Amino acid sequence: MPAVRSPSFALNHVVAPSLRPDAFFALCRKVGAAQAEIRNDLAGNAIIDGTPAAEIGSLARDAGVSLISINALQRFNDWTPAREAEAIELADYAKAAGAAALVLVPVNDGSGQADGERQKNIRTALRALRPILRDRGVLGLVEPLGFTICSLRSKQEAVDAITDIDGIGAFKLVHDTFHHHLAGEPALFRGHDWPCPYFGRHRQGRAGRRHARPASRARGRERPPRQCRPDPRITERGLCRPALLRAVLAGRPCARKSRAGARRQYRFHSSSAVKSREATQLSRSQHCFTR
Repeated sequence: MPAVRSPSFALNHVVAPSLRPDAFFALCRKVGAAQAEIRNDLAGNAIIDGTPAAEIGSLARDAGVSLISINALQRFNDWTPAREAEAIELADYAKAAGAAALVLVPVNDGSGQADGERQKNIRTALRALRPILRDRGVLGLVEPLGFTICSLRSKQEAVDAITDIDGIGAFKLVHDTFHHHLAGEPALFRGHDWPCPYFGRHRQGRAGRRHARPASRARGRERPPRQCRPDPRITERGLCRPALLRAVLAGRPCARKSRAGARRQYRFHSSSAVKSREATQLSRSQHCFTR
C-alpha cells in the first residue's frame, strides 16, 4: 500500500490583503506555510501596483517561501486579442517571479452558458493558452465556479476540454470546496487536481489544487447551495492572526470572541463543503487558505 503523503499548506494573499508582499511572506513563514499564492486584484498592492516580478520573487525567496501560483486570469474562456495580451503579461510575470502556475477563472456574469457555446469557448481558450503557458514553463489551473451564472460550473466539462485539446500536463483543476458544494458535482477528479491557495485547501492530481474556504450560515443552519456565499468575515475579523492560523493549520480547534461577545470556533475539518470521502483524500493534499 503506497505511503500517504502528509498535507502541505499555503496562504493566498487575500487572507491579509493590506500586508505588503514582504510582510505577507513573513506571515506565511510565521504560521508554518512555506508556500504562497499572489494575486493581481489587490488594489494598492503587488501585482497591480507595478511591483516588478523579479522583486516579488526575490522577497519570497528571502523569506523561504515558494510561489505556487498567481490568481488570476479572469474571463479566460472569453478569448479575445485583449485576453491574449493579458494572458501573455501574466504568464511572463509568473515566470519572472518564479510562480509555478496561473489560475484561470471563467466568465461569471450569466453569459456564455448555452450548451455547445460554453464547450466551444473553453476549448478555444485552452488551445490558445497552451503554447503561451508551455513556452514559459507555467501550469494553467482551471477553476470552475459553482455559481449558477457561471459559464463553467462543471469540473467534468473542464476535464473533457483539457483532454480534447491534448492539454494533459499543461492544465489542471482548482478544486475549491465552496464552489464544489455549490455546483453539486460529486466527482473529485483526483487525477486532475492541483494545490491552491485561498483560505482553503488544495490537492495534487488531476485537480491540481484545492481551495477550502468558509461559507456563511443562517442562524446556525447551513444554507442551501444557491444561497451560500464565501464569508470574508472569518479572515477580516481575526482568522488571519498568526496564532489562529497556526492552530487551524495544525488541525486544532481555536476560538475567539466576536464583537458581540459570542465565541466563534474554527477548525480545519470536513463540513458541508468537504464531505467525508473528500476529507479522507484531502489528507494527501496540498492545501491553501483563502477567504
